[in-house]
Amino acid sequence: TINLFDYWVNSTNPLNEGNSYETLINKGHALKFLSHSNPADYAKCADAASCNIQDRGEANFWTGARSSSGGEKDLRRTGIVQNTLDESGYPKLAGNTDEHPNMFKQKYDGSTHDDFTESLQYLFDPTVSHDGKESYAAVGNLLQIDDNGYYYYDSSKNFASYDSMNRKFTLYDSGAVNGGGTTSSTNSGTQFFPFNTAEEVFDANELDKDSTLKPNGIQAGQQLTLNHYFGLTMSTRFTTQNNGKVTGYDGQEHDMEYNFAGDDDVWIYIDDVLVADLGGIHDPVGTKINFATGKITFGSMNEDGSLAEIAYSTTIYEAFKAAGKEGTVDWIKSADGTTNIFANDGNHTIKMFYLERGNQASNLRLSFNLVNIPESSIVKVDQSGNPVAGVVFQLYGADKDYSYGDKSLVAEGTTDSAGQLVLTNPQSGEPISFDEIYARGPGQNGGYEHYVLHEVKAPEGYRISGDVKLDYHQPTNGDTQQFSGYVTSNTESMWETGAYASAGVLIQAPNEIHALKNPENPNEAGASIDPYSGSLFAVVLMYQGDEPTEPSDLSEQGNWKVVVGDSLNGYTYYDADTIKQIAEVAAQHPESAHRFVMQVKGGLQATIDELPGDISTYFNLIESKYGAPSTNNMDAYKNLKYTVAYYHTKASSLKNATGDNTTRLYIAGKDANTTWQRQFSVNLKVPNIKNRLLVQKTDEKWNPLTDIDEKLTVKFTLYSADQFDVEKNKPIEPDDYYDQAITEPELLTSDAGIDTGKMLMHSAAMFPTGDKVLKEGVYYLVETGAASASELYGYKVTSQVTKVVVTSDGVYADAGKSDDDVRVWKGVGSLVRTLAEFASDDKFDNTLRDITATLQTGPEPTYDQSLGWRYTWSDSDPVQSHNLTYGSGGAVLQYGLTGVEAGRPGASFEDVSLMVDVGWSNLRITQNYSDNVSSDLKQDLVDLDLDNLFSGTTAIQIRNWPNNQNVSVPLEAVKTVAGDDWPEGATFTFKLEAGESPHSKVEVPLPVGDGVVCDSQAGSCTVTVSKPESGNTNTVSLGDLTYTLRMFSPSGVAWSTDSLTFTYTISEITPSADNAIEGMTYSKAIYTLSVTVSRLVTSGNALKADVTMTRDTADNGSASGLTVNTSTWGYGSEDADHVTPSATFTNSFGHSGLSLPLTGGTTARQWLALGLSLIGISVLAWLAYREWRRRNGLSNTIV
Repeated sequence: TINLFDYWVNSTNPLNEGNSYETLINKGHALKFLSHSNPADYAKCADAASCNIQDRGEANFWTGARSSSGGEKDLRRTGIVQNTLDESGYPKLAGNTDEHPNMFKQKYDGSTHDDFTESLQYLFDPTVSHDGKESYAAVGNLLQIDDNGYYYYDSSKNFASYDSMNRKFTLYDSGAVNGGGTTSSTNSGTQFFPFNTAEEVFDANELDKDSTLKPNGIQAGQQLTLNHYFGLTMSTRFTTQNNGKVTGYDGQEHDMEYNFAGDDDVWIYIDDVLVADLGGIHDPVGTKINFATGKITFGSMNEDGSLAEIAYSTTIYEAFKAAGKEGTVDWIKSADGTTNIFANDGNHTIKMFYLERGNQASNLRLSFNLVNIPESSIVKVDQSGNPVAGVVFQLYGADKDYSYGDKSLVAEGTTDSAGQLVLTNPQSGEPISFDEIYARGPGQNGGYEHYVLHEVKAPEGYRISGDVKLDYHQPTNGDTQQFSGYVTSNTESMWETGAYASAGVLIQAPNEIHALKNPENPNEAGASIDPYSGSLFAVVLMYQGDEPTEPSDLSEQGNWKVVVGDSLNGYTYYDADTIKQIAEVAAQHPESAHRFVMQVKGGLQATIDELPGDISTYFNLIESKYGAPSTNNMDAYKNLKYTVAYYHTKASSLKNATGDNTTRLYIAGKDANTTWQRQFSVNLKVPNIKNRLLVQKTDEKWNPLTDIDEKLTVKFTLYSADQFDVEKNKPIEPDDYYDQAITEPELLTSDAGIDTGKMLMHSAAMFPTGDKVLKEGVYYLVETGAASASELYGYKVTSQVTKVVVTSDGVYADAGKSDDDVRVWKGVGSLVRTLAEFASDDKFDNTLRDITATLQTGPEPTYDQSLGWRYTWSDSDPVQSHNLTYGSGGAVLQYGLTGVEAGRPGASFEDVSLMVDVGWSNLRITQNYSDNVSSDLKQDLVDLDLDNLFSGTTAIQIRNWPNNQNVSVPLEAVKTVAGDDWPEGATFTFKLEAGESPHSKVEVPLPVGDGVVCDSQAGSCTVTVSKPESGNTNTVSLGDLTYTLRMFSPSGVAWSTDSLTFTYTISEITPSADNAIEGMTYSKAIYTLSVTVSRLVTSGNALKADVTMTRDTADNGSASGLTVNTSTWGYGSEDADHVTPSATFTNSFGHSGLSLPLTGGTTARQWLALGLSLIGISVLAWLAYREWRRRNGLSNTIV
């Protein structure tokens, strides 16, 4: 297990320039991360009080350079830590001792602290949060395997850049970053800076080419570019056999070793005893731990990674003796009889702790050929796949009905900081073997075919899992010993608890290895292969063809794909039609091409820590039960999903594997010399869901407040029941609270694995914060005002208090009464990562791809001392539900509305949640098996409640009402289609663009409202109008423009002015010719909106807005200049003043749209007026003529 840590000391400059002795990761701790630590520079300081370099003890000074006059200087700073790990498994500072009286000092004046013996758990435990620290647990892909079977990493050969999204390193084919300062070129391309990207250290012009990578010459001392200050831990269990010897690829015996070289601090512990102390801020030093001789040697590191003249040596036995632990392990004499070494068949743990503290060079070279132990393990994670430490488990053998008793306990333990627990015998401490337990028989606490994993205790703030039921399957291949037994999850238990058992496998290659003669016939051996001339590797293939009906379906390579990834981080599938494609995957994804290494007594073995899917669906296990595929037994293969395929490449490194030098291997041999043996272990992924509560602050129309102004953040305080006076409806002591959080303009997910960085909500905050947890109990949520007292707000602080109940099943909140200021939204949240492979849209299993979420209501949850938490939920009336699909469009976390095209942007949590505005609520989650979705590759769960498989989200919306220091102006647009009917499905989009700000420190507000989509960076918003239910005219809201008093004091101190004028333009977006409606002429009208906001000092700084809407351009594009609307809003205005500014746009079929203004060019309306005038004149002339005739006695009769 490798854990990685990023540290920093300066929040404004995360690249850590300059010394900051008491900030962030340094604050309150004796061990310092420093930019300058040369004691010679400190000695030059005339005034120690003002010196950038302080004397904080020898542990925080550079140890000096290598000797240049012969001999070898010991560059280590030994004695910083104690020689055993503390009770939590972490190094502990040794303090100031007789041997090292000046190791630590508190201040520059030399005064010493009484005790400098704190644990370094705050640095190395990924579950412990700290200011100036980010943790990345269980990272992958750092280690490779060399030609001699050593696991290794060498920063001079491969620059390593950590990819936090995928939780693994990316290794490059060249080292990068030179050692030394800004001008030195020593140790060219040797440095380890995991938090820098390839673009920052290589020539960017060469990165996308096939040519050799070219470092850009950056130096380790360039502090403003490189991310210094980090840490790394590595731990593994290993076994000692054959007197500390292993057989190499060359067939010869080699000493088992663990080698390290680098800088700065490195402490290596075996069985919690310090055996290699390379502490201090120093130049590169190294150590070699030899398990065959028992010797440990130290020396400074040469540029090629070798050790210079040995400066110091000791033995493993002497290290154990110095710690008083020599009696805790068994010893034998080394081959030459001079030292004690570990006895054979002993199991041990090695832990390495590494820090880069000196802000200069950072080297890392690591290699070892330890022999791993096949183990069954538990991995405990939260809903996002983050490790959960401190969970206590017990594994019991069980009867057919899964009943068990105390006497059937077979394993127990507590998860470590990586969330891992190896299943060990409670008496011997050795890893358990399910095969051995079964072989013992019922009388010896064995013979079990069923097991129950019982979670005894979970950390506070997490929901405990139910009992996990497991099934053991005996070996089925008789005397060939081709397969061991294996363990699977009980299906019903898996859907109830989210716990999933995947298999790991240790593969032993046979003595005789052959190529597969014919890819169409897996049972025919070809030419003999020399496995030691090249590399042997295994990959997992997934069957993605139609259900097989003929044996040829299984041999068709096009039906298979290479599987890359793991269950917690997700799988990717690559074509496997040809050997060339498989070789390319092996070269590009070596972590998923499992290379064989030498084992202790000869032979080759490979370990696949996690096999995807259900082990019972693998080809070779099906074959072992039912025989080779034939036309008579294809029913046995209908559930086939996977196989493990074996290959040999003549290339010494997998990265050089090609289709020409790679061959698939024959594995169907049954005799002693050709049988491939598989020993299975079980990896149990068990979820614990961490309780979280979301709160969102809105305006009176439920619009997110920070959408109006991102500075309008609000502080919320959470009080526990004993901190709150229910009768008085207020906290007992306002400053005595459980937790506090401030809303953010965009609340992003963090520590959420592949979901990290997704936007959850606007104007929102999340509880708990920092290291706090939401343990079971009752809480009260109170708004306690603006984020800081100096901020001008413009809204009334609500007095409403929201009651929250956290139970063993989730988080619940009271929405209060109808029409109050609180609403509660319930969402599904995230699917637990342990079952993610059952939701992704692949050919494995889509059981959880489609779900239905149904809102339920009921009384407040109550707690019964004997029965626990009690609920009375029923579906809401009327029923509120929606269907959701994993990965569909509009997904906030993982699930979006069913039927929405994937990739649709702009979704909010409201789109995928259900709301209640009265009382208490719950969300019931069930499978959607076939309602408008495919049922292919699904197990029908009928109406099984799946709530335990989802984290769920409880989001409390609390609205604020504006005060007089706030003014809002509503806007609207009117669309008319003339000349023909509004086409079915046709929509039209309007755009509002903000003008320049009237003040350099004031951002121009943008409108907020339903359907209004804004780009704050561009200063523009769009709104789309669709066809009305009747007629050809529709009105759409452009949202509300809101102005607050905060704008008049943007710095929070001085008043900037008494009035501010904001301008906006409103127009219709004309689609491209390809997307335009045939025959339609689109409006070219442009409107200008002017809003003058005044601060009325004599009225308590109340705000008033005077608004003018002007039409600058008519629909046909001609100049206009008509004042369409004037209105007044805010303080002192009356209803008669509230005329909504409205922009009207007319699109026409067959002719240009009518223009309403009577100014500018001759418009259709003007011609119409002229025509009416002429008609009127004619009528008047005729009437006059008729009256003349009457007076003259002429008849009106027309002849």
